[in-house]
Amino acid sequence: MCVIHTHSMYAQLATLLDPTEKSDVIRITHLEMLKGVGNHSYDSVLEVPIIDNRPTEDLLAEQLDAAILKYPKCNAVLVRRHGIYAWGDSWEQAKAQCESFDYLFETAVKMKGMGLDSGVVPVSGTYRDEDVEMDDGGSNSPPAKRQKTEEGPAFNGSSATNNDADLECSDKTDVPIVPRDSKVLLLDIEGTTTSISFVKDVLFPYVLKNLESYVDKMTDEMKKTTLAELIADVEALDANHVVKQINLQHTIIDIVKALMGSDVKATGL
Repeated sequence: MCVIHTHSMYAQLATLLDPTEKSDVIRITHLEMLKGVGNHSYDSVLEVPIIDNRPTEDLLAEQLDAAILKYPKCNAVLVRRHGIYAWGDSWEQAKAQCESFDYLFETAVKMKGMGLDSGVVPVSGTYRDEDVEMDDGGSNSPPAKRQKTEEGPAFNGSSATNNDADLECSDKTDVPIVPRDSKVLLLDIEGTTTSISFVKDVLFPYVLKNLESYVDKMTDEMKKTTLAELIADVEALDANHVVKQINLQHTIIDIVKALMGSDVKATGL
C-alpha cells in the first residue's frame, strides 16, 4: 500500500466550498472521472471526508482514522485549508488516485463558480432509462448500468490484495515492490527512488574514492567541527561495538571508513 500527501491547490479549495467551514464531507456526482477513484461509476455519489487542520500532521491521526472508518469507499481524506491524503495498493495506483481526485476537485470548484453544485444529480443532460419509450412495452429496454461490485479492494486498501507477483524476483536485478508479509512500509530515499543496494553498491564506493580529496578542500574550522562530530559518534556506540575494537587514528578519514565499514548511521557522516 502507498499513501501520498499533497498540498494541492484544488484540494484545499474544495474544503472551502462550504463557506461555514463546518462540512465534514464534499459530494461529487455524475462526472466521468469518478471511475478513476475506485468503487465509483459515472452516476455514483462520491463522498470525500474533510477533517480540520492541526498545527502538526501527527495530530491528524485520530481524525484520519475516524474519517476512513466512516467513509470506507473513499480512497482519500481532505484536510481543511491544507491538502489531501490519497492511497492505493501500489504507488502507481496512489498516483492515479491523486490525479483523479485533483481533477474532480478542480471541477467542483469551477462548477461552484458557475453556480452549480457538484453533489447534486443533474435534472437533465444525462441519460435515463425512463426517458426511452419502447413500442413493445419496454421489454427490450437497454439494461441499466450496474455499479461495479467486484470482490476485493478497488485501490482503497480496505482488505488484502494478492500481490505475490510483486514480491517475486524473477531476475537477480529485480527489486520487490514491498517486503513479503509487510503491513506497513515506511520509506525514505533509500529503497524509494533507488534500490536498497544503491547506497552500498554506488554511494559508498563513490565516497571512499573521493574522501581524501574532499577532506583536503575543507577549511581548518570545518575539519575541526567534523572531526568532533565523528568522535562523538564513535563514543556514543556500545562498548562492544566492532568500531570500538579498531585501533582508530583520530582522523576524519579513518573514522569515516570505520563507520561506513560497519554501516553505522551517524550524524557526523
